[in-house]
Amino acid sequence: MFLSLEKPAGKGVSIFARNLVPEADFAPHRPNYDFDSERHVANSAIREANENLGEKLGKHSKAFGMMFNQFNWESTTGWEYWSEDFQLMLRHALLVSEALHLPLSVHASIMDKCIVAAIALGVSFDFDLAKFEGSVHAEFEYTKRDIDSGSYFTLKDIRVPA
Repeated sequence: MFLSLEKPAGKGVSIFARNLVPEADFAPHRPNYDFDSERHVANSAIREANENLGEKLGKHSKAFGMMFNQFNWESTTGWEYWSEDFQLMLRHALLVSEALHLPLSVHASIMDKCIVAAIALGVSFDFDLAKFEGSVHAEFEYTKRDIDSGSYFTLKDIRVPA
């Protein structure tokens, strides 16, 4: 699974889990009842991080009241933040990364905004060009090409203040 924060053309900043293990009989218009699938695990981590962060911040129930699963493709799930708050998006994405035990990669087009948000939050990290090893689902081939061309950075050695 490849976890990324990026801004697709015509959309807001989004968090993606890509190269998911394919599900039998996947249909984007049907609910997924395979609770062990990578899609379900990723979607649950994204929803739970939104709720837990909202509680920590003293908000009603969620950090993002407007966050939608806009990208539901074979081998991909992605949630669009309907927000301009890069600090909050970065905090959320880091919580998802921690919950999934996956590194967070950031698309080059928004990396500068993530760095500014991290500085404002007191978060520090190092980063390297992203790499992805392993088998690649057909849906992931274009993203893999972007990874190989240096369009993604993976955050590492993340230090979050207490």
